Amino acid sequence: MAKIKNYQFRLVVNKKVIKWLKMSAIFLLSTAFLFVIGFSIFSLVYREKIYPGVYLGGISLSGLSIDQTSALVKDKSNSFLNQKIELVSDQKKYELSPTEISASYDFSATAKKAYEFSRGNTLTDYWSRVKLIFKKNKIVPVYQVNDAALSDKITSIAGELDQPEKDFGVKIVSGKVQILEDRQDGLRVDQGHLLSEIGNRLSELKIDPVTIVIETKHPSITRDEAEAAKADLEAILAGGELTLYYADKNYPVDLDTLGNWLLATPKEGSLIVDIDRDKVRDQVKTIASSIDIGSQDAMLKVSGGKVEIATASRDGITVDQETTLSHIVVALISRIQEKNRQTLSSSRVLIETKIQKPSITSETLSTLGLTDLVGSGTTNFSGSPTNRVSNITVGARLLNGSLIKPGDTFSTLDKLGVIDASSGFLPELVIKENRTVPEYGGGLCQVSTTLFRAALNSGLEIVERQNHRYRVSYYEPPVGMDATIYDPAPDFKFKNDTANYILVQSKVAGNKITFDFYGTKDGRIITISEPVISEVTPPPTPILEPTDTLPTGEQKQVERAHDGATASFIYSVVRNGQELHKRTFISHYVPWPARILVGTGPVAPTITPPEAAPATTPVVETPATDPATPTT
Repeated sequence: MAKIKNYQFRLVVNKKVIKWLKMSAIFLLSTAFLFVIGFSIFSLVYREKIYPGVYLGGISLSGLSIDQTSALVKDKSNSFLNQKIELVSDQKKYELSPTEISASYDFSATAKKAYEFSRGNTLTDYWSRVKLIFKKNKIVPVYQVNDAALSDKITSIAGELDQPEKDFGVKIVSGKVQILEDRQDGLRVDQGHLLSEIGNRLSELKIDPVTIVIETKHPSITRDEAEAAKADLEAILAGGELTLYYADKNYPVDLDTLGNWLLATPKEGSLIVDIDRDKVRDQVKTIASSIDIGSQDAMLKVSGGKVEIATASRDGITVDQETTLSHIVVALISRIQEKNRQTLSSSRVLIETKIQKPSITSETLSTLGLTDLVGSGTTNFSGSPTNRVSNITVGARLLNGSLIKPGDTFSTLDKLGVIDASSGFLPELVIKENRTVPEYGGGLCQVSTTLFRAALNSGLEIVERQNHRYRVSYYEPPVGMDATIYDPAPDFKFKNDTANYILVQSKVAGNKITFDFYGTKDGRIITISEPVISEVTPPPTPILEPTDTLPTGEQKQVERAHDGATASFIYSVVRNGQELHKRTFISHYVPWPARILVGTGPVAPTITPPEAAPATTPVVETPATDPATPTT
């Protein structure tokens, strides 16, 4: 009987459990169904809208479309950009304008970013959507700033607010090492925190003030460390003067200079004794200027059509400044270990040197390829004034012997150097600012024009060439083949586009200047057409210029008139059937008026000669010197 009752009880319990399980299943299925229905409706409602719980800063974007969000971001960012962020410390306030750091916002990209939040089909995306019901999600707008400008702003603020801590230190006064005991805490702006807070304001489009966090920095050097550094510095100074030497030359470094070279720098809680290498380097550089001798290439000349050595080459000597610097540092630091014991190694330092070999020597001459006369140019300067002839001669001499490496560009102005009296030039007429005026080096255009024609006849590449403003008779005929120069511009430049060196040789004989280019002929065929002259224009009416340097009524022509014209010629260079250069040189010359000085000064009074005196016997004076001897 008891077994039957127990069975009936278990049956009742099992029925209740089954009923509970059924009810739970129905509830769960109903809940899931409702959730799916609700989630579907939710997704349908926000199909083209931003989900609830999505915020930009403190602004809810829930239910907004992409266009509405873009408009909202534009409005808020424009308002933000027109305001200033306060950066506040206990000592001072600063302002930061977003435009100062070139801040800008991408409205469309920000709106798209907000819309696409948790819009995928992964379980993570679904879960993110569910969490939006209970928790806000802030998105960061898409923006950019000038990081360098922001960094500079923060660095500038830190530069004003930072206060270095004062630690135990040492200094050298009149050869004596003293300990500095004025210790004091320092202050440092937390630049990382400031950068982060400014970034937060930019991300949230908020103008809330930013607190500048300033940290206290405590001194870290102990007295023992300072005493140790003092002992090391004293050991270096105790070694006495340092002598730098080369050959029979000595360059002493006194104790005051040595003391100025010494450093005691805080590092990781210690004072590190070292040498100020920049100061030592400056000293070595000064010494080097009195030792260095540049190498000199052999000077070449042409004799009997053959290139030979005119002046032998010379090796150069240069101070090896970095090696010498290293020796000095080693010598001084070694005194710390020697502890007041002066030794030869720490009191004298050899100035290391290097031999500088010239490029052109008698041994290398045969490798330069200077076997042929590859081209020449000659112009005539008949009728030139004395100063102009002198300048042409000096210019030709300065360019004579120039050696141009393969691939190098020759600059006439660079090779001439300084054009003034120190180089031997004299004042002569040049064309400047629509006037013909005297300046040092007048006539050098005869040199550059002759070079131009030699370069053309050698088939070389013309890099830079400018014709004169007006036609100059010295350079004609032919018309349009002149090349003007004037420091610093224009210049005449050509390139050695051959495979070998080119030697420039100049010669001034009579009224002619010639440039010969020696190198290796490589089969170039050079064609230079006859110049074509067009657009000939007569000169304008003469310019009458009043001057009180001439008496009234007297005139003096100081500039000749010149026709204007355009001249052109074709320059072509071919080698082995391949065109190397083809260029049309066009020269425009303006019509140039005569310039005539017209006197406005006083007229000299007419002097009536006295009546003739009665004839007497003339008195002959005996010259004090031989009449053939010049006097001054």
